[in-house]
Amino acid sequence: MMLRTVAVIAVLVVSGSWAGGVTAADRLSCRSASMVECRAAGCERQDMHSDLTVDSGRKSIRYCAGADCFDARVALVKAEDGSVSFAFDARSEPGRRGGRVDRLVTLHPGGKTATIGAFLADGTVLFSPMECRAAELDQ
Repeated sequence: MMLRTVAVIAVLVVSGSWAGGVTAADRLSCRSASMVECRAAGCERQDMHSDLTVDSGRKSIRYCAGADCFDARVALVKAEDGSVSFAFDARSEPGRRGGRVDRLVTLHPGGKTATIGAFLADGTVLFSPMECRAAELDQ
């Protein structure tokens, strides 16, 4: 149960190029529109912040939701239109009935928009469009 007002994704590619479109210097910060998730018991207000760090050399990501972080392997697909999608392993997230959540992120051509999808163990599917911008590297 949660009201998801903001999901933030930061994509950091550590080395080389990945899928012919992302280079070592690329870093995108994406923010979703508001999204509501309710269960039979009702809705609960919560701010959910998600961060992704993508390591192109190891084909892995580190995903953080709130204070909990998970490492995951990445499956990557580049479409003919230039978009790049990657999927996360299922991970258990505290507070979720059923626990498992699979996620799919699509970075659309031009790097200005993205879509994040969440596939929950109970069959619920959530998609959230995102606006992206170039972000400066943290010092």
